[in-house]
Amino acid sequence: MLGSLAEPDALIVGRYGAHGRLRVAGRTTPLSAATRAHLQGVLAAPAGEHPWPEVLPSARFGQRPSEPVAYVQVAPSVVVELEVDTAFEQGRWRHPARFMRSRLDLHPEEITQASSQ
Repeated sequence: MLGSLAEPDALIVGRYGAHGRLRVAGRTTPLSAATRAHLQGVLAAPAGEHPWPEVLPSARFGQRPSEPVAYVQVAPSVVVELEVDTAFEQGRWRHPARFMRSRLDLHPEEITQASSQ
């Protein structure tokens, strides 16, 4: 996530691949004040090791030239519904996604690339 647990600005979103690895799939546009307030109670710091490095290349979000992006790691335990465009390549969305809502009724392992495309 970009920002902080107290003030999330945007989400870095991931999808589980065919081999069960959580991969960066993109980021969201800036979050609204209402969404920020909602996510404060939903997002949490990871309990153990996070599946991603502490700094990501901005190319993972379709930005060139690729610059390092520092972000706040959160537990990869929340499923969110996004509005995305059709520009999807190499396992990621080329443009920022729009956050629609969190799906607390789902677990990340239930969402596969095949079911979400």
